[in-house]
Amino acid sequence: MAQGKGGSHPTSQQITIASAIDRRWTIMAALLGSSSAVMLFHGLQQELHPTPGRELALTIIAFTLPFQAVWFMIHTYHIAFGPHLGAQQQHTLHRLSSICQLLAYVSVLGLAILWSSASFYVGGSFLLATFIALGMVRMAMSEARHHDLGTAGARGEG
Repeated sequence: MAQGKGGSHPTSQQITIASAIDRRWTIMAALLGSSSAVMLFHGLQQELHPTPGRELALTIIAFTLPFQAVWFMIHTYHIAFGPHLGAQQQHTLHRLSSICQLLAYVSVLGLAILWSSASFYVGGSFLLATFIALGMVRMAMSEARHHDLGTAGARGEG
């Protein structure tokens, strides 16, 4: 990580970026772990007591697992080789990472279907709350990014 102006401490922007990367890593790890556990547990249940709703949910979750794994591969590659990549390669990796992350989030739909089989209200509430939470996170990130750009511009960094 590059150092701040004094040479000994990272800048607040570098800390913010590192923090955002750590949060993304944690979210994706939780999603991958949850998806794997759900596939194992409900896959066994599906063999014993098959239901069409569970089959659909497991299909959706199974579809998302490769994208979750590829996101980790891209992220790890970027950590190892990011400083040696050109701007176009960086852009391509970022775009692929974003697509994988978006498709990985579709697994939440599979979870909602599973929970809907327990109760329409439980599944529906989970899905509604998920979309509200994702919207709130997107708004907060957009607002923070806008604030950081304004602060950097005022300091002559942007």
